[in-house]
Amino acid sequence: MNPNKLLNLATSALLVYRRYIQAGLTLCAGFGLSAIASSVAYNWEYKFMQAELQDRLDKIATDIQRDVSGNLEIIRAAGAFYSVFDGVKKPEMKTFVGPALYRHPSLKAIAWLPRVSDYPQFLTEEIDLSLDLTANRVALENATKRQEIIATDRQKLPSQNPPSFFVFLPIFSQTSPGDTAPFSENLPAKRTENLKGFTMGILLIDAIFKSALQETQLNFVNVYLQDAMAPEAERFLAFYEAKTKRIVTDENIKNTLDIGERAYCPDGSSCTRILNIENRRWLLQLRLTPEYINPLRFWRSLTVLILGIILSLAVTLYLMSLLNYTDKLEQVAAERTAKSQQLEQTLQELQQTQTQLIQQEKMSSLGLLVAGVAHEVNNPISFIYGNIQHASAYSRDLLELVKLYQKHYSYPPSEISKYLENIDFDFLSKDLPQLLSSMKIGADRIVQIVKSLRNFSRLDESEMKPVNIHEGIDSTLLILQSRLKATAHRPAIEIVKNYSHLPLVEC
Repeated sequence: MNPNKLLNLATSALLVYRRYIQAGLTLCAGFGLSAIASSVAYNWEYKFMQAELQDRLDKIATDIQRDVSGNLEIIRAAGAFYSVFDGVKKPEMKTFVGPALYRHPSLKAIAWLPRVSDYPQFLTEEIDLSLDLTANRVALENATKRQEIIATDRQKLPSQNPPSFFVFLPIFSQTSPGDTAPFSENLPAKRTENLKGFTMGILLIDAIFKSALQETQLNFVNVYLQDAMAPEAERFLAFYEAKTKRIVTDENIKNTLDIGERAYCPDGSSCTRILNIENRRWLLQLRLTPEYINPLRFWRSLTVLILGIILSLAVTLYLMSLLNYTDKLEQVAAERTAKSQQLEQTLQELQQTQTQLIQQEKMSSLGLLVAGVAHEVNNPISFIYGNIQHASAYSRDLLELVKLYQKHYSYPPSEISKYLENIDFDFLSKDLPQLLSSMKIGADRIVQIVKSLRNFSRLDESEMKPVNIHEGIDSTLLILQSRLKATAHRPAIEIVKNYSHLPLVEC
């Protein structure tokens, strides 16, 4: 295969690979940036959701704490009322606490429990729930010992009433009339024997829970409320199921529900708040449903990823089109460059051909000139070369004749003697043969030069014929004889001929 064609194929393959490599790198960079942007958006959404969960949890915890605290303040006020006025009857008590019970639906009832020895089972006049407080004897004793309000764990009221918890406030007889703060630090210590009774409050857990959740948006988020100080099996207080938007206080129903996965808030609390309900510690937790954890909720990060991928593909396609257009331009430029080079090469060939033609014309002209000169020189030199031999013979004969005259006429006339002296006959008789010999040598050289010029031009020998290469070399060296002599810049060039026996060459 042509090497140029192979080079062109290799160049085309390199351009194609370069285009795909650039497009691949651009696509990878776009996908990487899209993934990074999507990860940033995901982290932002996740943190935003965590912060949103924390705000919701804080609001629910604050509302529960505020609702319970408001109910406890009413119970304390009722306790102050009972401590000041002895023998308060049911109508007066209803008049006092009735508006408060109406404004606080989570406060089921407020009752006065007079002191009874050994805390037997009893029914008060202010509350008709048939309560058996024997199980809460420990709570009553603790309230008496601590002389402060005490909350119980989860209680079940009779007659299908919802679960609740009790609050007991001990009332002592040391409290002076008119004092509305019976448990102020400024009062003297109270004694157990001075205990008059207890102000009892019944708080409904579901009402407290419902009041705290009614203004909070809890889409796909469950809320779990526990009593941390109760035994493990009795810690459950209430559960809000986001799917059905109902509050569950029945533990049997709670066991059939999906509580959800634990949520995480930015404060590291696992979205858990501890509520201080007097002596009790409640745990409030947010639990996430599968719908909340659904990746589609992170639509912003998903949108960023999709847009990034689309943009990367668009940029890659645009880059591919630009590279294709560039390759086409480069191909057109390469074709034009190749044509230009071809034209230039053709021009050079034409110029070279023209130069060769001119050179051939010059050589032809030179050959004609050399042939003409050789022909014109050949005729007179032939006369000279042919007559030198006769001139040498004639001069030799004449000199012999003069010598014979000198032998037989020893004393020639004075005029002849004077002429012989003038022409220096003795020198002439010696130099004339040498002169003729030099002329013969020069004529021989001229004949050889003319012969070499004729052999060099060869105008009369244009057909193919066997030629002796040695004669051509000798003719050329003879023509170059003047250039082989020594000059001011270099010594003479010595020619060494070492010819072999070559056959004739057809040329």
